[in-house]
Amino acid sequence: MSERTIGPISENLVRYHLEKLGLNAEKPKPDRGVDISVWNKDKEKSVKIQVKGRSIQKTSDWNRWFQVRRNSTKTPQDKINQVDYFALVSIRHSEIWLFTREEIIEIGKKIEWKYATRGDNQRGEQIELNLDAPIDSPNGNLVRNEYSSHCYISNDNFNKVRFETLEEDIYKLKADIGKLRVVFSKIMEE
Repeated sequence: MSERTIGPISENLVRYHLEKLGLNAEKPKPDRGVDISVWNKDKEKSVKIQVKGRSIQKTSDWNRWFQVRRNSTKTPQDKINQVDYFALVSIRHSEIWLFTREEIIEIGKKIEWKYATRGDNQRGEQIELNLDAPIDSPNGNLVRNEYSSHCYISNDNFNKVRFETLEEDIYKLKADIGKLRVVFSKIMEE
């Protein structure tokens, strides 16, 4: 699956689950870094979501590895600041992770030790978000274990859903989305 395919698939997957909750979810036009805008039924409250998707990679520890990269006008920090939430979608593991922008910054700092020697990171061109990376040291707890409560849909050890032929028909998904419903209900009530 190419990067051009994985982005729209990941965004549609997240939007599908939000709409299943009865929320209004749409892609802003033009797209300037916010992938999905979500409103409650009365359109009184809204949140902005950036979706990062990862397709099936040959190296298993790349399947939960996401990045927030600089573009021609925005730094990674600018991109983080323009949204309320990040939805990280791992196709291989059939997972959707949901983090606040503050948690994204926190994760980036906790695994900075691992990627500090990369030139693009030293120049501030990207922030690494590898959920399979150990926190603070090579022997640290993995990010995905530390933040396991942020995985709302999964077929892995969280035992929530199995995506069926994702590329063929995104609407055949079956999921227990109770946790996601609670989180977005709270967001819309605030």
